[in-house]
Amino acid sequence: MEIKGAIIRSARLRKHLSQANLAAGICTQGTVSLLEKHDQCVSMDILYAVCLRLNIQPQEVICQSTVLTPQRLQDALILFMQEDVDGCAQILSTIRTGAGMTATIRRQYFTLSGLVALAQQHNLTSAISLFGQAVNEEQVGEWDIFRLLAQLGYGCAHFRKNAMTQADYYIRSARMSIEERPQLHHPYGLESNLLLLLAEGELALAQWNYERAAMLVHEGLAKLRANGKLFIIDRFLFLFAQISHAMGQKQETAHYLDGALWLATLREHDDMKRRISAKVKEWQMSIC
Repeated sequence: MEIKGAIIRSARLRKHLSQANLAAGICTQGTVSLLEKHDQCVSMDILYAVCLRLNIQPQEVICQSTVLTPQRLQDALILFMQEDVDGCAQILSTIRTGAGMTATIRRQYFTLSGLVALAQQHNLTSAISLFGQAVNEEQVGEWDIFRLLAQLGYGCAHFRKNAMTQADYYIRSARMSIEERPQLHHPYGLESNLLLLLAEGELALAQWNYERAAMLVHEGLAKLRANGKLFIIDRFLFLFAQISHAMGQKQETAHYLDGALWLATLREHDDMKRRISAKVKEWQMSIC
C-alpha cells in the first residue's frame, strides 16, 4: 500500500494547519512529516485520524499502483493548481512512463514535469526541453489546458533566460489561445488566466512598460477578489512591489513587499519568502 503524502500536505495547507497542529493528539510531528514527504505508511488508526481532522476520505490518500494513468496526471495538476508544487513533483516521481503512452498523455506529462522544473528546481534548461516536447507533441483530439500551460511555461522559462523575443512570442501565443477558445471551460480556467496575467505583467515590467504592468496586476487582483481566491496572490503583490520600486515609489514598495511577505509566510511559500527577502536586501529596505 502506498500513501499519497502530497494529498495530505495539500489538505493540511488548505486548512492552514502546521504539521504540529495536525499531529496533536494523534501522532508526532515527525510522523506527519514522514507521511507528507516520504509517503510513509503508518497504522490505519493514525491514518484515519489524520484524514478525519483534514476532512478527507482515507481512500483519497491510499494508492495501490504507480502506473501512469490520466487520473494520476489530473491529481498532479490539481496539486499544482493548489500551489503545492512539492506534491505535484511527488506524484510525478512515483509514476512509471513507457512506450504505451499516447500523444495526449505525453503532452500532459511533459507539461507538468516542465512546470515542476521551472517552479521547484529553477532548472531552466530542463524546463525548456520539457515544454518544447509538450508544445511540439502531435496534437490528437481537442485542444486542452495542458497545451495552454505548456505555451505559457515555455514563455516563462525563456523569460527567465532573458530570451525576450521567444518569451514574448509564447506568452502572446498563450493569450491568443485563451481568446480564441472562449468555449474552453475547465475547473482551472481562472488559475490559468491568473498565471497568464502574472507572466504578462512580469514581461511588461522587463520592457519598462510600467503602466501596462500595473494594469495587469490590478486585473489579476480584481479577479482574485471577485472569486474569493488567494491563488498566487503573494506573487502579484511581489510584482506590484517591483513595479513601485522601478517607479521610485519607496512607500508603496515597502507596503507591497510587506503584504507579499506576510502572505508567503502564512501560506508556507518558502521560495517566495526567500525571493522577497533577497529583494529587501538588494534594495536595502526595511519593512515591517
